[in-house]
Amino acid sequence: MHMTTAEIRLWLQQELAGLMEIAPSDLPFDIALTKLGVDSLVAVRLAGVIGERFAIVVEPTVMFDYPSIDALAAYLHSNNLASTPEAV
Repeated sequence: MHMTTAEIRLWLQQELAGLMEIAPSDLPFDIALTKLGVDSLVAVRLAGVIGERFAIVVEPTVMFDYPSIDALAAYLHSNNLASTPEAV
């Protein structure tokens, strides 16, 4: 299954909201994750979730290299990391 950048963006928003125990609507796509309250612990947990979803190894620092949901979704999409038969 191949996900579009928009689908990845929504998926990231949902997953991050769950990890942070907040409403997805509280996580704008274009605001830096650190400004939204993402710290190193949340970054490690999100890296694990991304890794499980796409069957890849993701370093937690990717959240700081691609600091917003928009940037992270574009990175995942452009690197074909959103194309996996196991994606659910």
